[in-house]
Amino acid sequence: MDFSDIDLTLLSRKEKERLYDLIQEYKRREKEKRPPYTPNDGQKAVHESVKPFRWVFAGNGSGKTALLANETIWKLDGFNPIRKAFTKSPCRIIVVLDSPSKITDVWLGEIGKWSILKPENLDKRGKPYVSRISWPNGSEVLFMLHDQEPMLFESIEADYVIFDEPPPRKIFISLIRGLRKADSQPEVLVGGTPITAPWLRKEIWEPWSRGESPDTDCFKFASDVNKDNVNWEFVQKNIFSKYSEKELRIRRYGDWFDLEGLALAHLFDRSTHVVAQYPGWKDSWPCVIAIDPHPRKAHTAILLGVSPDDRLYVIKEISSRSIPSQFARELRSWYQGYKVVDIVCDSLGSTPMSGGIGNRSFIEVLNDNGVRARATTFHDKKDEQWIAKIQEVLAIPEEPDRFGQKVPRLRINSSCKGLIADIESVEWAKYRNIDEFKPKLAIESKDFLSTLKYALAAEPRFIKGKEKPIKPKGPVSWNNREISRRRATS
Repeated sequence: MDFSDIDLTLLSRKEKERLYDLIQEYKRREKEKRPPYTPNDGQKAVHESVKPFRWVFAGNGSGKTALLANETIWKLDGFNPIRKAFTKSPCRIIVVLDSPSKITDVWLGEIGKWSILKPENLDKRGKPYVSRISWPNGSEVLFMLHDQEPMLFESIEADYVIFDEPPPRKIFISLIRGLRKADSQPEVLVGGTPITAPWLRKEIWEPWSRGESPDTDCFKFASDVNKDNVNWEFVQKNIFSKYSEKELRIRRYGDWFDLEGLALAHLFDRSTHVVAQYPGWKDSWPCVIAIDPHPRKAHTAILLGVSPDDRLYVIKEISSRSIPSQFARELRSWYQGYKVVDIVCDSLGSTPMSGGIGNRSFIEVLNDNGVRARATTFHDKKDEQWIAKIQEVLAIPEEPDRFGQKVPRLRINSSCKGLIADIESVEWAKYRNIDEFKPKLAIESKDFLSTLKYALAAEPRFIKGKEKPIKPKGPVSWNNREISRRRATS
């Protein structure tokens, strides 16, 4: 229907009102003809999450705004059609943007694409842009901007907060305080390409990847996940082809912009190194467990298996804040059913009183509870050998194998999110007060990567026909022996 030929100057007020109602009804019917919102794989995982804090770090054009807009509409209506769950309604939603132009240019159009948005529902409230959307059921959206006065964020209450692009830390903290209403079940959803706000990597992403944030879900996906909904050929030819390698990592793959000294990211490709399941893996193949204990953080461990053709596979990982004796029992259940031939623990676990029981060490407590662990040695921790080993197992061969595939020696189960995050974000260490990198990986806070270091140092291997566990190289734990000797002579 075309209304462009109608001369409004010839219509009475009543006729104009009838024409307006007719146009709105026409728009409503046209919307009903549109295909419904069908989330791509990246969007769907976010919608399905029930965690109160959800963070989306993704490339440009991956569908982040459509995701955020539909979540906003569902909150306004009080029903999530993906989870088939009701939410509080009416409610107040704060949508935080980095620019006021996004309200008109992006958000109003996106919300109007998936719902009926009438002009009378839009309110500028004295501003040069729309700052409020009112919903028929009493719900509302308030738009706020990064450059507003900090005190404005301190004094406002809401039921839900949605950030389109990562916010400055002060704004995030201030708005979280406003989610304290007694009758609400608050949620926070953040979506953006991580080209700003480096605090998110250290305070959100890395703690989550180590299993230290039970109320948080993080999602990371590339622009490619949305290629069925855009002109993908044009995007590749005219946009991605113009980016440098660093810009491509950020804007297409959602990597962190502040990692200048990345050590392993150039060797690691999720599409190659990460698999849902190792093809043909058998539980009878030998495995090594590596443990990184910690007195104040969570204890971490990985299970690394070796196949008959000498390929390595990180099967699973675990992170737990349990006391050592309870952690030992968790480990036994965790690796049950696998052929574990060696259990190696960071030598820190040999320290007296680290086991939480009298003078006993962490490793002694593990042994007492049926986990026959040994300590790492100085040889196991040599940085030069470790760097060579990790680079060797991650390297993708230049020549294909007999099946025509270029398969690296190490592959990782997709469930091992902590290890994957550590590999992608680990940097070269720097000399103090000198802006130069050392030939050493900065793994002090990369607990899962530390366990991989110990596992590779154990040199797991497949010995055909051997039913007995492979004996570990070196002493079981020289610190334990020293402790026993001192006790006997005291």
